[in-house]
Parts: sequence; structure tokens; C-alpha cells
Amino acid sequence: MNTTELIIRHEVGDLVFSETIHLFAELVRSGRIKKLNAQYYNKSLYYINSNLITRSGEVNHHILKLYIK
Repeated sequence: MNTTELIIRHEVGDLVFSETIHLFAELVRSGRIKKLNAQYYNKSLYYINSNLITRSGEVNHHILKLYIK
């Protein structure tokens, strides 16, 4: 599934939490987060500050496992 399809699924609330984290990691990694609205940028910062993803856009699977028990 491509990033655009994942964004659409995110918009309608059709992603599980781990898919959302992977989506935002990809958006950060690719730099596309800067082209989206502030809501996406702010959410990416929240995930970064929560250590779910790194500033370079990698998923912290150890922390993610704590959220999806």
C-alpha cells in the first residue's frame, strides 16, 4: 500500500496504532511531513517526543511494543 492510501485510511480512522506509527515514520523519513498540514507535523513531533519514532524517521519497535500489548 502506498503512502497516499495510508494517509487516506488514517484520515477516515481506518489504521491501527502500529500502522499509524509506521505511516508517520515514513512521512518523517521521506521529508513529506513538511508538505502536509500542521496537524500532521504536530502529531509527528508527539510521536518523536514519545520515542515511538526517531527524528530520522525510524520506528522504535521496543517502545511500540509497550503501547500495543
